[in-house]
Amino acid sequence: MRDAVSRMDVLIGHLDEPLQAAKTDPLDGWSPPKPKAETPIEPDDGWPMTTVAAMADALKNGQTTALALTELCLDRIEQHDGPLSSFLTVTADHARRSAEMADIELRDGRRRGPLHGIPYALKDAFDTAGIRTTVGSRVFADRVPTKDAALVADLNEAGAVLIGKLDTSEFCFGGPARDGGYGPANNPWDLPRYAGGSSSGAGAAIAAGLVPLAFGTDTGGSVRLPATLTGVAGLKPSQDLISTDGVFPLSTSLDHAGPLAATAGDCALALAAIGKLDKETADAPQATGLRVGVPRGHGADCPSAHPDAVKALFAAASALAKAGAEIRVVDLPPLWPYSATTSIIVGYEGWQVHAERLARHGRLYASTTRMRLGFGAFVTDDAYRHAIQMRERLTAAWQAAFADSDVMLTIGSPGPAPLQSDVAPFYYLQSPILFSAANIAGAPALVVRAGTSTEGLPIGVKLAGRRGDDGKVLGAGQLLESLLRPSPRHPAGYGDANRKHSR
Repeated sequence: MRDAVSRMDVLIGHLDEPLQAAKTDPLDGWSPPKPKAETPIEPDDGWPMTTVAAMADALKNGQTTALALTELCLDRIEQHDGPLSSFLTVTADHARRSAEMADIELRDGRRRGPLHGIPYALKDAFDTAGIRTTVGSRVFADRVPTKDAALVADLNEAGAVLIGKLDTSEFCFGGPARDGGYGPANNPWDLPRYAGGSSSGAGAAIAAGLVPLAFGTDTGGSVRLPATLTGVAGLKPSQDLISTDGVFPLSTSLDHAGPLAATAGDCALALAAIGKLDKETADAPQATGLRVGVPRGHGADCPSAHPDAVKALFAAASALAKAGAEIRVVDLPPLWPYSATTSIIVGYEGWQVHAERLARHGRLYASTTRMRLGFGAFVTDDAYRHAIQMRERLTAAWQAAFADSDVMLTIGSPGPAPLQSDVAPFYYLQSPILFSAANIAGAPALVVRAGTSTEGLPIGVKLAGRRGDDGKVLGAGQLLESLLRPSPRHPAGYGDANRKHSR
């Protein structure tokens, strides 16, 4: 803790840096390939958990039932989740009742939309009426809300079937700690590896094929980091596109909520089904003429970029360029001002949420959570106000970066999933948070699978846009997914010949 607090002046110093882009080249070492038409690649066959889109079509055509899909998920959770620890609560009885009701409505022709009868899971930070919601902490071991979060109400209205509540880093802020009473969720690609924070259970459950759709929260990368480390798609939408009403807060200024799924198309379908997106605006665009900006300081020249992350970025840029997109370098302030602004705002606001509770129940918190929240006690009112002002300047710079670009392409994470034992409590104070810029700007940012590391772990890239351009970002993500097919697509050991999702 002493070392972390000693960096406070350094963080505040980053708030006063000139917001000038680096002089580096984020595409250093990349050569534009000659344009060449690409044929979209169909999804892998034989994987037991199909996409949300495929399930929705099967339900619509009478080829399966909501109950059969629910039983598929419950069977796979029972079979595979023990070592993963991705679920904190499995709502089997509730799910079966919801699925049976969905089947009655579907048989009667009362289809509510593409999520009607589709199983999904929630990060355990969303309130669910009558269902325990712990936010990953022993402090809330017996907490049962009486009202659904706004997103849960939307999903209920859409006819989706809740399968259970997923592991989260404690209060959406703790690390992969083992002294907090729950979790941590493990990475299905290699169990000792970090599954990301804080929506770790969501990434693990999607990657292992336990559920087709999940929702998490993202304050500084908590949807996108699990997505890229587990090889799935994860969207942090524009701020307030999905209400955080009924989500336990970490930072009310920066909290977002968003979907994780196997594909960007499934994320788009989910948002459209709950009325947050016009699905047609999220269709994959023509690559020809698509302007893709790669910002300085956020690509191959990112201070913490692993060679495998750079390789994946270059592969994505090449695939888009071959298909006819224009790849160009754009100016964006360095990561440190974005990251420092995030750390100060989250630290200050997180302490305000937890100070009284920590005083009363501090021993029930995991040690990492106590330290990270305690750091916020050293953020002064002046530093917080300074960070709020800096956020306005950084947001303006983000918007300006899209003057000549439709979407922005960056590395998806600094590198492949590290070992959980190597994730230090204050790692994010030692190097800038790659994901923080989009949270500061309140802008849409999507991670999709783009490659495989030399160790056989998934690697992602990130696409982002102006605030409100969620459809454009999701469309570009679907285009990129149609051009890339990393191998292997799924972690070994999670196949299941017993496919029970057909009637």
